[in-house]
Amino acid sequence: MKIAVCGCAGIGKSTLVAALAERLAVTPLGEHYEALFSPPGTFNAEPVRLIPLFNQVMDDKHRLQDEATNFVVDRAGIDLLNLWMARGLARYGDATREFADRCQDYVKRYDLIVFPPWGVLPLVPHDGGDGRVRVQDPWIQLRNHAAILGLARLWGREEKILCLPDERADVKSWVDQVCTVLERQSN
Repeated sequence: MKIAVCGCAGIGKSTLVAALAERLAVTPLGEHYEALFSPPGTFNAEPVRLIPLFNQVMDDKHRLQDEATNFVVDRAGIDLLNLWMARGLARYGDATREFADRCQDYVKRYDLIVFPPWGVLPLVPHDGGDGRVRVQDPWIQLRNHAAILGLARLWGREEKILCLPDERADVKSWVDQVCTVLERQSN
């Protein structure tokens, strides 16, 4: 079982990953974006330095996913591709094509890509532990969420994409819904 939990910052992805990993007895895989943000200011580096860092993060995420038989991952390559494009790296066409191809390949490998709902949890400043505070502007996050979902829908099969409904911001009900979809898929 290979599950990705995707979407913008501040919507409960990490909490959902932990709860799903526990319920399904699978390996939880974290975001692992440290190379892009440590030391502080790295994300604002020149493209010649950023592109290899993005590829390092992708390599590390893919290595961890390839080593795990069953997992739930916090953010997938499509989340990372959204960050790549938000940073303005799309103007480097060949590097972007190669990076996007790798992301697309992994989208096809997931059994399920889960999107917690945008806008149901209050966005609070989040310190990544390295002195940076993640962007908590709801409109920037909406743009990011829509872009990541759009990439999933472009490259994935619709029956493998689960957008959790926003009527309940309750992690237990989200886990129950994911498990129901997984049960249907296995029948």
